[in-house]
Amino acid sequence: MAWSFRKSKSFGPFRFSFSNRGVGMSMGVKGARIGVNSRGTHVTLGANGIYYRKNIRGKSRISAVDTWSVKQAEFEAKVRDVEDDAAMNSLTDVDSQDFVSELESKAGQFAFYKPVLIAGLIGMMLYVGFCQSRSADMPIFLVLGIVLMAGWVTSLVWIRRWDERRRTMFVDYTMEEGHRELYDKFILSFQEFATTSRIWHNVATETLEDRRRHGGANQSVDRTLIKEISSHRLPSPHLVMNVSVPYMHLADKEVYFFPERIIFRRGRQLGAVFYKNIQIKREDVRFQESESLLADATVVDQRWQYLNKDGEPDRRFKGNRLLSICLYTEYTFTSGQGWNDTIMTSRTGAMDRFAEFIRLIGEYQRKAT
Repeated sequence: MAWSFRKSKSFGPFRFSFSNRGVGMSMGVKGARIGVNSRGTHVTLGANGIYYRKNIRGKSRISAVDTWSVKQAEFEAKVRDVEDDAAMNSLTDVDSQDFVSELESKAGQFAFYKPVLIAGLIGMMLYVGFCQSRSADMPIFLVLGIVLMAGWVTSLVWIRRWDERRRTMFVDYTMEEGHRELYDKFILSFQEFATTSRIWHNVATETLEDRRRHGGANQSVDRTLIKEISSHRLPSPHLVMNVSVPYMHLADKEVYFFPERIIFRRGRQLGAVFYKNIQIKREDVRFQESESLLADATVVDQRWQYLNKDGEPDRRFKGNRLLSICLYTEYTFTSGQGWNDTIMTSRTGAMDRFAEFIRLIGEYQRKAT
């Protein structure tokens, strides 16, 4: 299945690309073009409208897609939101379904390379045993064995490349002159956010009844340290792209920030949500830190872990210690389909620039509809 998009108005700072051997995506900009090539999906952005072409069994169907312009940026708005396994299988937009389904189908295709390799090795051992029993004709069998070996190796190389082409989805984001800088800022803002000393995923909160035993805190936060965070990682080894994709591994899912949408991965299941359908709530919070104090944390107060009613330390507890009250920042990501995750950073405002970039893209996308 191959996909082709043709858009003829300025589409923002990115462009998409697709091909007849897989779905490729390129995020386009003004003057970009969407077409089908032999290696991947190529999306072209033009000047008079967006067209969507779907090739099936050698035939193609072309349909117009909503066109719009916002200043000098345009974004295509197709939605697929996920929160849990059931939601990941529930798609709200055919284009998102095609993208995710194509990637999943690529990964699910059978690879012939290993069976052919194993069969060849077994055949080689059997052939050697057969030749040893026919030592009188060894020269003939030796020449025949060399010929068979050469044919087997050649077949392996061809099958390996064929498997890679069949099972790979090529996504090509093309950016015209003047817009590469905008995308680079997207990556740089994520890299800046990733340098924070600690980034947590707040899994759950619990109301505390006895505040005196918890330094006066009224809530307990179940947080998980985000250990895997990178400025580039792809959700599948069968996906090839020409741009960097920021990545975070939350407690229950992997999150990939594509130029136009977020891709989720949980196990083998994938989901997607466009930036226009995401809301981000930012809030500075006073957090009672029971772990070691971080270098970039802002300490605003100190309290004893065990308190009396008057706020003085409860001396009945030998291990009573002063706890630092730090000013952290929480970013709560939500969508209409139920996505709800909170990211907390030890450095105040660490994700502000990246969140603002996401908000800006979402604003452009919402003006398309």
